[in-house]
Amino acid sequence: MTRLLIVDDNPELVNGLYGFLEPLGYVLDDARDGMTGLRMATQNDYDAVLLDVILPRLDGLSVCRKLRQ
Repeated sequence: MTRLLIVDDNPELVNGLYGFLEPLGYVLDDARDGMTGLRMATQNDYDAVLLDVILPRLDGLSVCRKLRQ
């Protein structure tokens, strides 16, 4: 089981990723802003994070930097 976190504020894109990835067996969670994405990524165990760059509350590059620290 591969767990992915999608951090993106575009609901159409997130829904499209769910529609494509869930049938392939991926387990997905999503966050619609950078702060929530950062919290979820640090509190849960994900195999990968799909991260948008332009996000509300905290941009994707800042989220990435904080996760790498």
